[in-house]
Amino acid sequence: MRESSVKQTLLITGLPRSGTTWVGRIVSTAQNIEYVFEPDNEKISPAAWYYKRDLHRFPYLKAADNAPGYQTLWEAIFTRAVGSSVLYFLLERYFRRKTFMVEAYIGDKTGFTYVDGRFNGVAPQGKARPFQTQDHTMLTRLVSKFAERGWQRPFNKQLIVKSVHTPLALDWLAKHFNVKIVLVLRNPHSLYASYKRMKMPDGNRNLLLQSQLFTDFQSYLECPRQLTNNLHLPSTMQIMLMLKVLAQQIENHPEWLIVSHDQLCRDPQSIYRKIFQQLDLSWTKETDNKLATLNQTGSGFTPSRLARLQPDKWRTELEPSEVATLDECIEHFQLKGFLNRYVY
Repeated sequence: MRESSVKQTLLITGLPRSGTTWVGRIVSTAQNIEYVFEPDNEKISPAAWYYKRDLHRFPYLKAADNAPGYQTLWEAIFTRAVGSSVLYFLLERYFRRKTFMVEAYIGDKTGFTYVDGRFNGVAPQGKARPFQTQDHTMLTRLVSKFAERGWQRPFNKQLIVKSVHTPLALDWLAKHFNVKIVLVLRNPHSLYASYKRMKMPDGNRNLLLQSQLFTDFQSYLECPRQLTNNLHLPSTMQIMLMLKVLAQQIENHPEWLIVSHDQLCRDPQSIYRKIFQQLDLSWTKETDNKLATLNQTGSGFTPSRLARLQPDKWRTELEPSEVATLDECIEHFQLKGFLNRYVY
């Protein structure tokens, strides 16, 4: 039973490369916080690999949908069962050694398998053998043990969870769990530029392989029929579809905290202080130190960046044709008003 003195669980989420790691690292410096990084990411979380075996990398779930495996996973996450023991930590380390095999497994489920460890291309079948649950019976049994209530840790700290694989299921999570959603949104031009620069596998995951999303696609985009028959949406379309689904979910949840990555980059100190105040978090000396440490030149997946340069960085990275395609997609999904209100 949760102690009354412990605050509501926070879920920091958004599309990949939206700045969720930056936000998570900063808010984790508040007093009396337990921070959990992407426990629903199959590549680093054995529990996610097991409980999302019948789900897409980005599950599309409406509030009333039945998803028992996904519910078990998040119950384990929110009760601290996931990651609560040395044995689970060792399992996570083992999974990190199998990253590309798990990527091949994800590719099996989403239609693209990246053909080498640098993610230089995609093909129907890659070189790595997929790390499938059915081939590792003993491991799946061991992983499932960590979702049992006997593994719970005491609720003596506020839990903050960071995820980039929940944007299409936030309505569902909000209905099933007492969780405060913190949604980080970023300029779609910047997202696309980042996917291109980083060769992001998550930039193209065939969202429409999910039958319900395929059915609902027309309600998110009025488009020619031949486009809806193509399951392999380009990155530009995937970004816009995910933003459109988020836009509709936000309408149902005025209680969610929406954070603009672009605005955050322009004035980190001021915006972060507002975030801490809105979330009732205690600003610490470590917060100041972390904010300064991360606001410097960085590369790759590290969250260190010169914040002031981020909002307009895409202008020097994208071809005019790519910008035109993104602008056209924004129009097709009727996202201009949404982006003006929450992002720019």
